[in-house]
Amino acid sequence: MYRGKSNGLQNTKTNRNIFLAILLITIFGWFLMDNIYNNTEVKFTEEDINLFSSFRRHGVVSPDIYVASNDNDNIVKNLKVEKEIRDIRDKIRTLPNNKPQSKKNMVQNVNVAKRVTCDENQVECNFKEILHNSPVVLLVHSLQDESTYIQEKLHETFEIYPQMLVVDMDKTLQGKNLFSYMKSMNKIEDSKLPLLFINGQLFSPSLLPEDLEDNAKHLGLLKKLQELGKDNIIIKKKIIPSNI
Repeated sequence: MYRGKSNGLQNTKTNRNIFLAILLITIFGWFLMDNIYNNTEVKFTEEDINLFSSFRRHGVVSPDIYVASNDNDNIVKNLKVEKEIRDIRDKIRTLPNNKPQSKKNMVQNVNVAKRVTCDENQVECNFKEILHNSPVVLLVHSLQDESTYIQEKLHETFEIYPQMLVVDMDKTLQGKNLFSYMKSMNKIEDSKLPLLFINGQLFSPSLLPEDLEDNAKHLGLLKKLQELGKDNIIIKKKIIPSNI
């Protein structure tokens, strides 16, 4: 009987010792983890430091954001720094690309004049306003058969983009004054021929009807027109079906 009581007391003491040991280990572990958290500092990579330096120069982030603190709020501040890093990286991904545009992707602007408001008597100004509307302009005389024939022949032979702007000098306000101005500027003698301007340059009025009339000269004429058209005008020879 006494031996049974002795064994029971011994088991109780053993359980108590085990409990105390577990409690001491738990308390020691808690203090150890607390010490680790309190002494934790954020480790920054070289990439993160460069990111902060770049954004600090542009006023996006202040220099004291990534300075580690030793007070009791250190963990909260570390989390804040990590969030700042993520935000900065997101901003970099969304920044516009400021690289200069390649010349190959740029459309050459060769219009000879900016759009201006002209008076009726300002012939030169009116002409520049016409050229502003399209890089390809054909000045015609609708009352002259030869002029209308060349206009139709040019349309049938070539495809031009942007579309050619046709200006009738017989129906346009101040058309006579405009044609007189063109004759004096380009030394034109024949008043029946239409005037073709490509990028502000006049194609020889005397060569145009000859080259259009002779099918064998169409390729040569196409090359001349394309040289004036440069990179901003597309000029192609139309393919006429053989059954027509």
